[in-house]
Amino acid sequence: MTNRQIAQRNDGVFAVGGVVGLYLRKRCGKLRFLMRWSSNGVRRDCYLPRNITLSEARKLAVQYRLKIDSGIDPRIEKKEREIQSLTKVQALDKQIDCLKKSFRSVAMEWLEYQREIGVWKNNENGEHSAYLRLRKYAFPRLEKKATHEITVQDIAEVLTPIWDRKASGDKLYYLLRRIFAYSIVHGYYQGENPVDKNGILGVLLQPLTIQRTDGENRAALPYERIPEFMVSLIENRSAGALAVAFSILTATRFKAVRLAEWAEFNLNTPIPSWEIPIEHDKNKGKGLRTIVLSPQALQILEMMKGIRADEKIVFPSLRGKNLSDSAPSRMIHYMNEQRLLQGSKPWVDPNMLDEKGAPMTITQHGTARSSFRTYFSSEENRKKFDQEAVELCLLHKVKPLNGAYDRSLLLKARYEIMLEWGKFCFSLYNKKAI
Repeated sequence: MTNRQIAQRNDGVFAVGGVVGLYLRKRCGKLRFLMRWSSNGVRRDCYLPRNITLSEARKLAVQYRLKIDSGIDPRIEKKEREIQSLTKVQALDKQIDCLKKSFRSVAMEWLEYQREIGVWKNNENGEHSAYLRLRKYAFPRLEKKATHEITVQDIAEVLTPIWDRKASGDKLYYLLRRIFAYSIVHGYYQGENPVDKNGILGVLLQPLTIQRTDGENRAALPYERIPEFMVSLIENRSAGALAVAFSILTATRFKAVRLAEWAEFNLNTPIPSWEIPIEHDKNKGKGLRTIVLSPQALQILEMMKGIRADEKIVFPSLRGKNLSDSAPSRMIHYMNEQRLLQGSKPWVDPNMLDEKGAPMTITQHGTARSSFRTYFSSEENRKKFDQEAVELCLLHKVKPLNGAYDRSLLLKARYEIMLEWGKFCFSLYNKKAI
């Protein structure tokens, strides 16, 4: 077939001649040569490079024909060449990225990667919290700086303003450490991770490390108002409100509550209990994770069975997923707005003031844990209840007695503590129910 004959042909695929298996595909006036052959009864097509002449196509087809007759699939060779070429381009692009990638772009890429692998699938607010932490503390100093140019001194300057606050400082520290670990793996940063408090960074932060407190106080409702707050939570009847009520009755962190599943509970035993999985516990591998349940805590569970009888999750959101870690703060904020409209006193901590000098809105963590501990720290309760058992109710690790002791011996003491706490928390609700 000649060029003139090709020009006269209509669209379609037809043999060109000159080399066995050389074909031409014509579509809308555009030409593309290809080799066609059969292997094990299956037709194979391999397109030749674009924009070549008939003469060039026949010369190249001869080479392809020799390979096909020798049992070599030219498509595989072509794919391998493309991969090699792409690999070289990618390696070059990666080197360029290593030199030009700003900290902000790397941090945003890391956030996207965490989302893709499902790090925050049970924590809807986790990604937003990480971004806000970066925006507030890291981006003002590091945002436009090339990641590979960031020094330990830069990291120290980012951490210094909040390093004396242990909880906030550690959250930012581990966030930056994970981002730089990601940067090293992807070639954006070369050398050792600069976010390492066991190295030079630790020396730079040492003066502030000495001043660090063990924790930051969280705004908590005075325990005297817990019964009143419990009534409001139960009357709300939402999963979020009942989850907060349950966290108060069990004096637990909200993470364990919002991720709780029915399979974790032992309810048909003389002392009902809740076994918190290790992945839901802050003190991983550091001791007790069993919560004994009061009759009042069981009442909350019964309420949830009535609301979500078929759910695997104990306190599901409206979408049937785990509640977010920000659910309590949003709910308390809404409840306070409603109380102010009704002329009622909002749920605030009178002992903690914000920047404007106003009492701070309570937090779930402070109310569930600090209020519990304060209640049992009163002079009357200190004499009445075993204080080591109180610490175990909070899942705090306590020192052994006389070198060793069996924590199970405190099960009865812990149950008595939770019975007292549950009775106190429901004191107004039970009266109202009557």
